[in-house]
Amino acid sequence: MKRPPAAAARGPSLHLHENERDLSAPNFFAHLEAAEYLRLRGASSVLQFRAGQDVFSQGAPHHGMFIILSGEVKTSYTGPSGREITLAYWAPGNFVGGPEIFGGGPHMWSGRAMRATEVLHVHGRELRQLMTEIPNLATSLVEALEHKGKCYSTMIHMLGTRSATERLA
Repeated sequence: MKRPPAAAARGPSLHLHENERDLSAPNFFAHLEAAEYLRLRGASSVLQFRAGQDVFSQGAPHHGMFIILSGEVKTSYTGPSGREITLAYWAPGNFVGGPEIFGGGPHMWSGRAMRATEVLHVHGRELRQLMTEIPNLATSLVEALEHKGKCYSTMIHMLGTRSATERLA
């Protein structure tokens, strides 16, 4: 029976944080029993990306989320001026492709594989159904969204309150 990826197998993710205690990211699979992981995997597609390949693109239709099994995904936003800001680098055990995890609307930013990357792509309708069947999955998702909220909130605080020199450091 295939088990969920272990937390120890994850590499560090790079996010903006104000202090060291905020550095740990939740492992999406940590709460899932083996059978629950298999159910999630069976309802998902396993996708592989080469380094430099887009996992999803800003403006493209949203269909669900991508849970990183291996590799690394950089998320970034490109403004109307063409200027790009890196939002974060995400490692295995994290998901990318939010915030509309159930699908609908366009992607608000892009995700690019930084090296060979494997993800579970979960369509929104399947994710919604699985969350009603697997409470541990719902818990994992809430913890992951909480972590992302902290990361992006910290970025906004830093960009809005620090000098240009401090932001570059």
